[in-house]
Amino acid sequence: MPATTTFLNRVPARCMPPTKRHRPAIWENMLGTVFACNPSGQVKFFDYDYDGAVAWAGLTSDSDPRVAKVPAGVRYVSDGTVAPRAGKVALWAKR
Repeated sequence: MPATTTFLNRVPARCMPPTKRHRPAIWENMLGTVFACNPSGQVKFFDYDYDGAVAWAGLTSDSDPRVAKVPAGVRYVSDGTVAPRAGKVALWAKR
């Protein structure tokens, strides 16, 4: 059974690699600021508003949240403006 964690002290999630159906939903930028990506792929900066980021990401009980590092060489946001860097820890959710 995989370990569990509470990401950003708000979202209970499993600590295991994401599947191909998962997308990065929430990740920290620097100094505790946070970005979130909604199910349609739009990314928004939330400064320190973690609750707003969780709401924007559209996390539900079916989203199977997982916490894992972003793999190297993979780009997840189609417009290329903002994406989590390789090696960053992110909260992943099903698309």
